[in-house]
Amino acid sequence: MKQKCLVTFSLFIYSLGLLFGQASYFPLGHDIYHEVNKLSPDQRTNIHIAARPYSRKSVFNLFKQVLSDSIPVTDAHKIQYFLKDTIGHIPDTGGKGFLNHFYKNPFHFLEYRSDDFSIVLNPILNFRTGYETETKELIYQNTRGLELYGDLDDKLYFYSAFFENQSNFLNYIVPYIDTYKAIRGQGNYKDFSSNLFSDLDGYDYSNVQAYLGYKLSKHSILELGHGKHFYGNGIRSLLLSDSGQNYFYLKFRVQVWKMFYQSIFSELSTVSARYATGSDVLSKKYMASHFLGFKLSPELEIALFEAVVFSRADHFEFQYLNPVVFYRTIEHMIDSPDNVLLGFNISWSPAHSLSLYGQWIL
Repeated sequence: MKQKCLVTFSLFIYSLGLLFGQASYFPLGHDIYHEVNKLSPDQRTNIHIAARPYSRKSVFNLFKQVLSDSIPVTDAHKIQYFLKDTIGHIPDTGGKGFLNHFYKNPFHFLEYRSDDFSIVLNPILNFRTGYETETKELIYQNTRGLELYGDLDDKLYFYSAFFENQSNFLNYIVPYIDTYKAIRGQGNYKDFSSNLFSDLDGYDYSNVQAYLGYKLSKHSILELGHGKHFYGNGIRSLLLSDSGQNYFYLKFRVQVWKMFYQSIFSELSTVSARYATGSDVLSKKYMASHFLGFKLSPELEIALFEAVVFSRADHFEFQYLNPVVFYRTIEHMIDSPDNVLLGFNISWSPAHSLSLYGQWIL
């Protein structure tokens, strides 16, 4: 374990001297993904739709290109609006904002841009309530958080966000929590009872996401972070979905010509933290994955996926760190018992308002 951390840290530090410009990502679930997927296939040629999240820089380049084409005025206004959320890639709006400092950009509470760096700070407040129609039980969510992201010297980009939550859920969600001792997409939780309202109870949980990345060359990046990814089209994926908890990862990505390649090495927990007792640390397992996408045409995109999930009692399997090796051959070489996934993804957009896609996994 110590050796793995040392190697990971060394690779990350070594990359410092080799880097040039990049940008942070739009969080998974952001409205921007719907807007990108609504565009016609020939307009979104610089984005591989099946690999999320999308970087702010790639979305900026896409929207600027779309605005130069002939599109409906209503869509143009919406795209122009979303361009304001691509920090560091548009001119200052020149607005005075609130008290001359806050919300100069309607997307950001506090924002600063210069030739050397860009930074955004957003407080997060989300309170909503309703009730279960069958049981008349109160359903609510109370979220407070903070989001900070930006870039430095057009070389380094970073993102950090923390959310603290108290909430109750609809009846169809509670059995899942009771069975797996986990809230989908969240971390550890504890039972919650309000000090103000005696009949108000539910779950108390937090969520954190952060990453720090560099661009190794014009077309490649290296990134260390705590978050999650998505491979595929639609809401869920057989290959790699975003319904689980955030995880620690090291990511290498190349995007050039019509090709997209990404390799992720991640550390996962085997069970929910609710199963831990006392000061016990959860047992770990690891995943190494490759995703290779190729645009055969603006309308047709295919991708191959490979992953191995493994654990070792006393060491990390360093042979899986090779980002371009075929994992099945490594397994045969070391006679491993590890779990292997092989997958295929395809998406076809024959018309502006129609998209067909599917997956196969072994």
